[in-house]
Amino acid sequence: MGIGLVILTLTFISLILLIAFDKMERSILALAAAAITFCVVVFIEKADKSLLIEFLFGTQEDNYLNFHSLLLIFSMMLIVQISVEGGVFQFMAFKLLQMTKGKPQYLLIVFCTLSVFITALLSDILTVMLLLPLTITVCRILNINPVPYMIAQTILIKM
Repeated sequence: MGIGLVILTLTFISLILLIAFDKMERSILALAAAAITFCVVVFIEKADKSLLIEFLFGTQEDNYLNFHSLLLIFSMMLIVQISVEGGVFQFMAFKLLQMTKGKPQYLLIVFCTLSVFITALLSDILTVMLLLPLTITVCRILNINPVPYMIAQTILIKM
């Protein structure tokens, strides 16, 4: 087993443990792990740097397809973050609670229906990025566990 593989395995395990025990900011941990991975692949495994750039952004032959996907996901993350700070999800949560009268069973039906319809229009990851903040907001207001709702949504989104 090569030294690069050992370093990458230890980096991955360390990342998972540090995130699980919430020892540091997740984004900093992810960036550090990405930097370590890049250094191992380029300097220890002697991979060409252009190969990594082609992997991230795509090639001219595939019309830089990966770059378009990364740009779309980054843009949606920005929109979701601005919406969270602007109170859009709180407003939607309030309207959902009014509509379902705060009953968890009705709420599950509404969330599942929303998951199916939004997945029909958008990709899976974009649907998750839109619905999870709303689900967590509603569950915090009702002081209930959001995990069953998120599992049901995930199953319906991946169907």
